Amino acid sequence: MSNNPNSFQSPLLCQTAPPDQWASAVSHARLGLMLASTERPFEAMPHLVRSIEMVCRTQGALDSVLREDIFPAFDKLVTLVTRKEQLEYAEFLGWQFLEKFPSDHAPYAQLARILYYRRHLGAALHLFRHAPPVCNRSATFLSYTAASLSHLGRGYAEEALRLFQEALELDPRCADLRLTYGDALQCCGDFPRAWQEYEKALPLPELPISEWRGENLVGKSIVIGVDDRYYCGYGDVIQLARYIPLLQAGGGSVTFVVPGELQTLIAESFAGATVVPKGTPLPKPDFHSPLFALPRVMKTTVDTVPSTVPYLRASPEQRTAWRHRLRHLTGRRIGIVWSGILHVNDYGFGITDHRHVALSRLEEVLATPGADFISLQMGEPRKELKRLPAGQIVHDFMSEVADFSDTAALLDCLDLVISIDTATAHLAGACGKPVWILLPYGNCGRWLYDREDTPWYPTARLLRQKAPGAWSELVERLQGELATG
Repeated sequence: MSNNPNSFQSPLLCQTAPPDQWASAVSHARLGLMLASTERPFEAMPHLVRSIEMVCRTQGALDSVLREDIFPAFDKLVTLVTRKEQLEYAEFLGWQFLEKFPSDHAPYAQLARILYYRRHLGAALHLFRHAPPVCNRSATFLSYTAASLSHLGRGYAEEALRLFQEALELDPRCADLRLTYGDALQCCGDFPRAWQEYEKALPLPELPISEWRGENLVGKSIVIGVDDRYYCGYGDVIQLARYIPLLQAGGGSVTFVVPGELQTLIAESFAGATVVPKGTPLPKPDFHSPLFALPRVMKTTVDTVPSTVPYLRASPEQRTAWRHRLRHLTGRRIGIVWSGILHVNDYGFGITDHRHVALSRLEEVLATPGADFISLQMGEPRKELKRLPAGQIVHDFMSEVADFSDTAALLDCLDLVISIDTATAHLAGACGKPVWILLPYGNCGRWLYDREDTPWYPTARLLRQKAPGAWSELVERLQGELATG
């Protein structure tokens, strides 16, 4: 990106910096940090940006006392930015900040963080190769650099794992760092070590109930829950729900605590299990376990993933109702999801999600002869349907979908599902439907490196970007695959 500060207007609502005075920059930094600490991030952001802009444009050196305000201000700024254009400007400031303080590790650490968020992986590698030795003392720099390298592919995996280990030596209590390290290990196929890192990242608090560690469950009761300390989306719950029948087969009386939107589907799928929404009061069981711990306790490896499908299914009544609803669609029925839902940071802001291909890029795919496309898209991206050219039809029934049991019944009517890496992709795999999953460039532990198949879902096929952001080439491949069958 250009280093010309006049090449674009700041999207963070900042005007030209006031007179270049260190004291003024520090005042903005302190005010921004105070506002952020009192849950007023929208008010904090302009002050934080003004502070960094002034520092970058001011001549002279910044003494060590003032750095105690300026460096945390840039750190907080990177935490608050959310939109694509904000990250772009933050990267611009990051390079300027680095030029101002080329011997400090803090600017390198925050720039490595921004480059990872933006998936500017080549730039992250360049930054790493040219970083001064002092950066080896920064867990933030090492961890975000490791994350970027792991996204670059298997050829960088060994170096990425080494950097993760060095970062953990500096900050062994950082849960996010261990989780990301676990994802990198999982991507390499080292499931046992990945599960160990997840356990270290999220040790369970002391409870009056025993955590299940593989004990015989005959005649015993166990509660499986979604742990609030670990981001567990709908897709994660769907993926790991496969372990519930194994617990039942072991003779246990299983209670599964799930998000309310999944309760009906999972209760229908696992006869004999008690399935309740989060927050339901429960009697004291013999054992408890977080859902994410089950692969570790059951010693799951790449070769032993429980892969029998379908393990989720809607009720016969729902499936019949949806078949009747779609009876007029006589072509090849293809469900499509083109966007994930934005993640949310600690301030409730949406974070840029790389799991999005604009529906307009798929117009030629949607013109596939003999196909009836059915939208399975939820959320804000549904609005893109209204911008399709006249005459291009994508059937949209999602306003009639109440929960995941409805979605599963709708999937049962389809011949193929094409989806970004979303809960719907997981649901299609769990229901045993053919599903083509469109993956952004980089690693996601569950999908491993380089594979076109996955041990988690035998009916799934993985179509991967060949470069960051390269949706056009992937869409061309998708179009060719559909044309040939």
